[in-house]
Amino acid sequence: MPFPTLGTSSAYASRMSYYRQKQFQCEVTGKSGLNYFEALDSEELEARTMHSRFPEPLKAPILKAVQWRECLLSGEFSMNCRKR
Repeated sequence: MPFPTLGTSSAYASRMSYYRQKQFQCEVTGKSGLNYFEALDSEELEARTMHSRFPEPLKAPILKAVQWRECLLSGEFSMNCRKR
């Protein structure tokens, strides 16, 4: 199966132009004004940092506790959660 393509070189240039616009945001830190590649790098770095700082003995119990819960944001800092 051939690799998917964007079609023409102008479609590729258009897509790359979109990715280079300073309109993206790091989902971890909330930092905005980044291009797509900067936002992706920031998210990967922050995810690695969080994983390295989180105590290993707590990872499994916390993940088990939240795995089957659905949470709805009901205010700025409160959440309503229920088991699925």
